[in-house]
Amino acid sequence: MSLRLEKSPRLSPKQACFEVAGQQFLIQTGHAAFFMESKKLRHYPEVQASWEGAVRVLDLGTPKLRTNSAAEQGQFELFFVELRHGDPASAFSKNVSLIQDRGEDFWNAVGRVLVTRQIPHNAKPPLSNYLVCGWLHSFFWGLSNEDRVLLLCRVYGVSTNISESTIRRAIKPLGLKDWSDFRQTYLRPPFSVTLFREREHEMFQISLYRPGQS
Repeated sequence: MSLRLEKSPRLSPKQACFEVAGQQFLIQTGHAAFFMESKKLRHYPEVQASWEGAVRVLDLGTPKLRTNSAAEQGQFELFFVELRHGDPASAFSKNVSLIQDRGEDFWNAVGRVLVTRQIPHNAKPPLSNYLVCGWLHSFFWGLSNEDRVLLLCRVYGVSTNISESTIRRAIKPLGLKDWSDFRQTYLRPPFSVTLFREREHEMFQISLYRPGQS
């Protein structure tokens, strides 16, 4: 099963990267059909627009280099993110045309990023990255903070020290809209998370709240 990446002139390289990661999550967890249905809910376009804005302002902690365009800046950010958190060989091979003929500033930045790979406490992306990654495709926008913490800790493997107040503080500067911005439509979170075990594996299911449910 696969999802087609929707072509849109608004998708920057960073947005496309998060979009692809989100689609992979849906396929792996079996929530692809449910996601397509969730896009029909009221105010989803406004939530999506806020997500697109959050991706634009998201600081990925990458080196700041002089570039020729915003698109090229986005490509550099993705290159350095993969160099820091992924496979360096893959990062170089996929970006040959981007990095060729670069000067000393660029290669000094590459060296600094490779060195930071060896720092254990900085091995994982910050919370803001996880929130943006999961806001649409992991249904974070329609979950309570309690359920967001649950998914972040049990599914994404983020630190168990994350609290609901930590989530609220991380969301605000990103400008992400969620169900609570549309109280005239949603009196409570439209989605909920249920954990269950299948043999030795812990599984989860995200479902839509319907009036009459407790």
